[in-house]
Parts: sequence; structure tokens; C-alpha cells
Amino acid sequence: MANVGGDAGALYSSQRAETIRKDNYIVINGLACKVSQVTATPRRKAMLDFVAFDIFRHTRQSMSSVASSSNVDVPHVNRTDYKLVDIEDGLACLELSDDNYKFIQVNDQDLVDRLTAELNLEKKLYLTLLSAMGEEQICGVKDISDILSVGRIIKRV
Repeated sequence: MANVGGDAGALYSSQRAETIRKDNYIVINGLACKVSQVTATPRRKAMLDFVAFDIFRHTRQSMSSVASSSNVDVPHVNRTDYKLVDIEDGLACLELSDDNYKFIQVNDQDLVDRLTAELNLEKKLYLTLLSAMGEEQICGVKDISDILSVGRIIKRV
């Protein structure tokens, strides 16, 4: 059973179905999804249909005939930036803010090759991790090398 409620480590919480809108998050079939469409069932106005996409697998999910007054599960979704220290054999080493390290497996070989090449060029990279429902995935890469260079130039003047 998932950790739900007001706990700091809760995976999701409950919210009234009628308050869910496009681009909100919702749990469908145990997956964290981003809502792409909300419609009222034509014959029964108090019922809602949701169409959403799994935020990690990008597969379409749907939930039909949900009473607008009932509660649905809403995942706790977080985006966090980490400094990339190294990547080897698809395992990325990320520096946390408290000088500890976090390791995450990168399954996309094209991304592994890109990150390795950029680290070999001594670029300063930050990875954005999307996390929800106990899963994590890299959703962005930021190169701050140029920003740091500009900062050094400004400080010298």
C-alpha cells in the first residue's frame, strides 16, 4: 500500500475530482500522469472523464465516469536540479547540496553518450530529475559553463 496523506514522505494525496484541470497531475492505474483532457460525461453532468499521459513512460491513460464530488489521488511531483559529477556505464553520479552524492541509472544510451562527451569537454552540467510515486527520471540538462564564464568576467571588471 502506498504512503498517502499528510506524511512528509507521502507519494500522493487526495483531491476532489471537480478541481482537477488540464496540466494537473493525477494517479491513474497506480501511475503518475499529467492530465491532457477533462470532460463531463454528456448524459450525466456530475461525472467526469480524464485523459492523461504517464509522466515517465509517456503512455496514454484514461479514467472514466468519476463522480465530480468524489476524491481522486494526486501524486506529489518534484523537479530538482543536481550537479553532474561523473557518468560511467550509464550510472550518473550527482552531487547533492549537502556534499553527499546520489546515483541514478540512465537507460537512454544517446543521453549517456551526450553527457559523457560534454563532461570530457569539461562542461559544468546540471541534470533536472522529475520524481513521483517512487520513480525518478532525468527530464532536463543544463549547461552552466557559459554562465560561469560570464560571471567571472563580470567579477574581474
